[in-house]
Amino acid sequence: MISKIHFLPILNFVLAELRLGLKNHQVGKTKILNDYLCKGLNNRR
Repeated sequence: MISKIHFLPILNFVLAELRLGLKNHQVGKTKILNDYLCKGLNNRR
């Protein structure tokens, strides 16, 4: 059985990775939206 002392660092690492992944996903969505808006504005010229 895994002791709590060995389990907690693994859990913290997994949660940190999830937070990074979520942040990168949100940044990617914003970048896509900005690209879409810029293309729309450039097409009006």
